[in-house]
Amino acid sequence: MRQLFYFLMGTCLLVSCGENTTEVKESEPIKPKEVQVDTDKMEKIAEASKVIYAMPTPMEMASLLKKAKLPYLADMLTNPSNSQQFVTNFDLATNLGIYFTDLSYASQFNDYQTVINYMKVIQQMTDKMGIPGVLNESVTARLEANMNNKDSIVNIVSEVYFSLDSSLKEDEKHEGAALVFSGAWIEGMYLALNLYHDSKNEELNKRMAEQYRSLDNLLSFLNEFPGNVKLVDLRKDLTDLRALFPEKKANTGKPAVKNENGKNVIVINNEGISFTPEQLGEFEKEITYLRTKIAKL
Repeated sequence: MRQLFYFLMGTCLLVSCGENTTEVKESEPIKPKEVQVDTDKMEKIAEASKVIYAMPTPMEMASLLKKAKLPYLADMLTNPSNSQQFVTNFDLATNLGIYFTDLSYASQFNDYQTVINYMKVIQQMTDKMGIPGVLNESVTARLEANMNNKDSIVNIVSEVYFSLDSSLKEDEKHEGAALVFSGAWIEGMYLALNLYHDSKNEELNKRMAEQYRSLDNLLSFLNEFPGNVKLVDLRKDLTDLRALFPEKKANTGKPAVKNENGKNVIVINNEGISFTPEQLGEFEKEITYLRTKIAKL
């Protein structure tokens, strides 16, 4: 964003920025235009972004599903060929979140052809958003060279995701980052709900119930952007989803931090909070509706 600003400023000076041009003498200093910045708003967004960037990434969510020893259900994933219909930044960003979650899930289960398919589409989508270089020929070559190495594939997927995340933050595209997280959260819950429906794994039920915390963080971040009609609509849909979570108990445990394989992991003890079958049915209906609307399925 800063590079674009300086480019536009330079172009503006070269063409005199208007129809009624006058010659500027060498002795006359050129005064830069003052740019009004809402510093209070930027500080709020920066503070809120600290919360959102602490949320689980698509790779971490996919890893949780893998650790639960649940089967790989490829039919749940979105079709990457649908990406051709995404034009606006809103559609591109939210669906990048969906695609990264699907990509991460496929990489955990060694579905390398699906990984390649998603990577190609993600490159096209980031180019449309004006974020070139997130995925280049070097990354594609590494993917093809490591088709039989799951750990390498997962690492490459992580690198691409964090490259996108870094680009959004450097260019101060915080709204885009919030939309990517929104899509990732929606797709993560959709996959988890379908896997639970297939397995009736109660530990997964509890993990899903804990996601009210990450949804609260996401909504706090989205509230910092007035946004267009679609963003306002997304906030409303996510707020409606929040109301469908089971009520937390008064003695809910506080988050704790433990070390797993050299990494600090946040562990939340909700002392048995889980969805009832009726709550799950309603939640699944709403998350499926929202996912279908965003992904234009």
